[in-house]
Amino acid sequence: MGRRPLIELEPSDHPLAVEQRTGITLDRVRQIAETLLHPGQ
Repeated sequence: MGRRPLIELEPSDHPLAVEQRTGITLDRVRQIAETLLHPGQ
């Protein structure tokens, strides 16, 4: 309790796997948030 699970993707060229390995920029975080908050726009 009080701990987050550790999830690791298999090494691949998939964008999610690349972002997990290399990190993401604040702009990318904003892009993901916009997509989730305003789908289909």
